Amino acid sequence: MFTYNEIVDFLEFGHEIEFNYLGKDYSITQSVEGWYFTDADDYLNAICYEAIENLIQQVRIGDATLQNVFESGKVKDIYIF
Repeated sequence: MFTYNEIVDFLEFGHEIEFNYLGKDYSITQSVEGWYFTDADDYLNAICYEAIENLIQQVRIGDATLQNVFESGKVKDIYIF
């Protein structure tokens, strides 16, 4: 399993990730418009951020920040691309 800091490093290097948290799938991907945070069950409402730093700081799953999520021990199946 990866630490939160490792996840941030992967993203800052331009990698994309998919992960499962509390039984739901999420992804962080890059396109020409910017970086997208996507809930697999609600992909039509993906949120676009101009910079990965903004995504890292602003994304919430419920009330949890990405740091809370990745430090919770409840993340499963992390894929790095």
